[in-house]
Amino acid sequence: MLKHTKKPWIYFLLLAAIGLTIYSNTLGNRFVWDDEFLVLKNYLIKNWHYLPEIFTSELRVFSLGVSNFYRPFQAISYMFDYSFWRLDPFGYHLTSIILHILVSMLIYILVNLISKSNLIALLTSLLFLVHPIHTEVNSYISGRADSLAALFILASFILYLKQDEAGVARTKSKLYFIVSIFLFIFAILSKEIALVYPFILVFYDYATKKERLKPRYYKYGVFFIIFFLYAALRLTKLNFLKGYGLSVFPSHSSFFSRFLAAGEIIFIYLKLLFFPFDLHLLRSVANITNLFSFDAIVAFLVLLILAALLVLAFKYSRVAFFYYLWFLAFLLPTLNLFPIGVSISEHFLYLPSIGIFAIISTVIITFFNSGLMPSSQYKKIGFSVVIAAILAILGVFTYNQNKIWKNNISLYSHLLKYNPDDFIIHNNLGAEYFLLGNYEEAESEFKKALKNNPNYAFSYNNLGNLFAAQNIFDQAALFYNKAAELRPDFAEPRNNLGNAYLKAGRYQEAIKEFILALRIDPKDFSVYQNLGVINYKLGNKQTAIDYYKKAIEINNTHIPAYYNLGFIFYNDGDFNTAYRFWNKALTIAPGDTYIKSALEKLKGRGFGIK
Repeated sequence: MLKHTKKPWIYFLLLAAIGLTIYSNTLGNRFVWDDEFLVLKNYLIKNWHYLPEIFTSELRVFSLGVSNFYRPFQAISYMFDYSFWRLDPFGYHLTSIILHILVSMLIYILVNLISKSNLIALLTSLLFLVHPIHTEVNSYISGRADSLAALFILASFILYLKQDEAGVARTKSKLYFIVSIFLFIFAILSKEIALVYPFILVFYDYATKKERLKPRYYKYGVFFIIFFLYAALRLTKLNFLKGYGLSVFPSHSSFFSRFLAAGEIIFIYLKLLFFPFDLHLLRSVANITNLFSFDAIVAFLVLLILAALLVLAFKYSRVAFFYYLWFLAFLLPTLNLFPIGVSISEHFLYLPSIGIFAIISTVIITFFNSGLMPSSQYKKIGFSVVIAAILAILGVFTYNQNKIWKNNISLYSHLLKYNPDDFIIHNNLGAEYFLLGNYEEAESEFKKALKNNPNYAFSYNNLGNLFAAQNIFDQAALFYNKAAELRPDFAEPRNNLGNAYLKAGRYQEAIKEFILALRIDPKDFSVYQNLGVINYKLGNKQTAIDYYKKAIEINNTHIPAYYNLGFIFYNDGDFNTAYRFWNKALTIAPGDTYIKSALEKLKGRGFGIK
């Protein structure tokens, strides 16, 4: 039965236990999809020396697409993970679970401050914690920006509220305010959605405080100054859309049609919150072009109902009014009113859902404590059991949804159920089959991708890899050249063709392709590695050393370059230098058997494995 307690740490232990339980099966999950670019190929997270560069780089700097995400704190969170776990996904998933649990705890504190009810706060935090809609954030390492931003926003808001509490010393009140400002900065450095937060402060004071807002203008002003400074930087120095203007997503529909589509999107989001079935990553909602169609009429009615509910909430419950504003405010920037390239995505609900869960919890607990609830103790127990059962069912749904994120094959296979003609997913699934050595399935998926998009360079590149792996080099070259023709800015086909020629012993042709690859991407350390290999084979030892060192200069965690440098100096009899390079490689990858075997050669010469 639901009970009130003055010991919130008991609730925190409950939240931690439940969170760890329902997300425990993510700890064995692998890196999936964008994790390749944000973690595996992101050398910036692999050494704290690159910390300044992270603050001047776009988040997806190692992906081939064009984007404009500035989220240094997300990258820094991966730096912490890499420092402890290297590239073991277990640690990254553990961090994501801990972040989600901490967010749930902060929701408890915040809702308790606003609603003055432990039970409303507890139920809100439990609904948030166990709901399967949040698996896209918590089971997907690349989705971490949402939980980081939520963590800092909630912490900032809690301190903002606490500074006004009666009995708080003036010095402590100022400290709370200053820290809340810094937490807001951390939030916007985690994800852009945090820019909504200053408006939330105004909404809260307007919705819940009796005094006028004017005396608080100076406090809002600090947050809005940061808002405008950040916006100015993003439009100038930190705008990564060079040559694309302010957006890479031009609109092909009127604002009014997108406005109506927003009604449909909100309806879908609410349906997913109440009935979380058929969850998946790639949803889409088409803009409404016919303003007199059935979809347009339904969308318009949804928007009218939402507006009516807002008015009713304002009239009958200012707290519910604020929670409703919270939901709408954090959802608004994601509704594609101003094109963002994605019309709908489940992870967009991470912050907005707090408002809906708070309203649901307020209604349930108010009913539970009201005269409308049967006074029988057994009926109250039964009511509590029903709530517990709903939470348990949601937890089971979440646990099962986590399995979809186990690896790329499980994820892509799930997505194809809902998007059978998606050429990107077919290509990605083919790449996974290729890594497993299942060449027949891989080729089939690549060809399905090209059937749906004949100009998709990545599938031609992958077909080149497929034939190169089977030593069919001329056929591989045809596919690599086709990929390079379709995407002149794509260095990988040139590098891969160079590798194919290297494998075939066609060294001069390989060098030509590697040089072409570097003209496209001068910071591709793997090309320098390959040039080191080929020059050593040609007897150009010093040139090979220079190329290996250049690879390390770009990515100082690139183990093959350390290994090959050690090999060169070992063969030259320079055992001290060989030991230095091999030992450095071992510190990066302590379990690497090849490096340990190399160091074993030096044992008899007075060197030991450290």
